[in-house]
Amino acid sequence: MIARQTAVLALSMAMLGSPLPVMAADDMPAMIRELNTLVDDAERARAADPRFIADLRRLLERYDDPFDQVLLQDRFEDGDFTAGPAWQVASGSFDATRYGGLVSEVATAAPATGGQGQSSGNDQGAQAFARVVGSIIREAARREGDGTSDTSAAATAPANTQPALIFLPGTISNAFRLEAAMELPSDPSAAVELGVFQGRRGDVGYRLVLRGSGGAELRRVGRKEEVLARGAFAMPAGGESWRAPELAVEWRRDRDGTMRVLIDGTESLSFADTTFRDRFDGFRMANLGGRQALRSITISGRL
Repeated sequence: MIARQTAVLALSMAMLGSPLPVMAADDMPAMIRELNTLVDDAERARAADPRFIADLRRLLERYDDPFDQVLLQDRFEDGDFTAGPAWQVASGSFDATRYGGLVSEVATAAPATGGQGQSSGNDQGAQAFARVVGSIIREAARREGDGTSDTSAAATAPANTQPALIFLPGTISNAFRLEAAMELPSDPSAAVELGVFQGRRGDVGYRLVLRGSGGAELRRVGRKEEVLARGAFAMPAGGESWRAPELAVEWRRDRDGTMRVLIDGTESLSFADTTFRDRFDGFRMANLGGRQALRSITISGRL
């Protein structure tokens, strides 16, 4: 691989009239970035045939990794989301524990009662017991995270029904790779929204919506909100009733605007869009329903 990269650099720099310096294998990424700059300069100066420039760019993309810098990252190992890095809550409430990650809870629509679909008394009792156990375990995890306990009425109040929204400001390159590990309830009314935004208000950019039914949507939000693509993914089997299944999400945007979303390694949807050409100003997450837990987030790119 290194020999092929060196051959590409030698040919390209010779065609652009630049000498090939002596380099070590560790210098290869920097040399490829330098060559990209030379290609940009040659294109602006019209120093080479446009077809050659286009061919050279395609060739370089085969050896150039545009995601070699970690731009934003949080694993919540300190049980804190207010610093290192500092998240900003826009609505709803969030908590963080070193074991559960960034947690929020939004009430979903209550199931219909009565008729043939009504649960038996035993089923309702089992569900209620599971909810109580889950609340106890979550409260224990919260105390472990901040060293406090809450015996007020707020601790047992029902979850808010409005979406919970949080931002992580930070510069993200136009081409990026977002990797997230998160818990999503296997509930058709549960949904989470991950996104990258531009501007101070955080309402312009791309958003990925994942639903507990196994549905996925890629949206573009500008003057209006549009659904660019829809897809599906297999919800993993749930574990204990108090804990939602965990998903491994990879959302990749290439330099040409092509976006691909993989859930647990399987492609869910893809779409190409070049509406937003500038860098993004941060990451946003909205809990649209259910108990969500973002266990880790890493966004890579190149600035």
